[in-house]
Amino acid sequence: MITPTEELHWRTKGYVIPDFKLEIESTIIEDVKRYYSKTGIPEDFGDDDKLAFPCNIHSINELAVNKMLLATASQLLNAPARLIQMQVWAKKGCKPSGPQSNQNQRMHMDYGNNTLVHPPPFVNPSACALILYLSDTDLTGGGTAVVP
Repeated sequence: MITPTEELHWRTKGYVIPDFKLEIESTIIEDVKRYYSKTGIPEDFGDDDKLAFPCNIHSINELAVNKMLLATASQLLNAPARLIQMQVWAKKGCKPSGPQSNQNQRMHMDYGNNTLVHPPPFVNPSACALILYLSDTDLTGGGTAVVP
């Protein structure tokens, strides 16, 4: 779970980058690599619905129901968390293939996901998103940024 200070940051700034180590299966990166070695990672940005929870890869399913992640979501929502979406996305470096290339996942906003109505005021949120970045390299084409 996150600290009270981290929770306050989330409630006032709209995001938090918690300072805790998540216990996950060490095989998840290798499991995803193995999957994509058979199917190929798409050249353009996108996902593969076979990597959505529930799926045939045990380590992904275990991550989706990780007790620490669910407890953190419950803490932020002041209610029991209910998982409504979990998706693994593979990223790979490639040369831009044109003006519509999404290989760098340009800035975007996920406003309105998982709802048919306008979200409630942030003082009483009905949803939260937890994003995990798992990497097998220290070399990247640029850092991940948070824009509150």
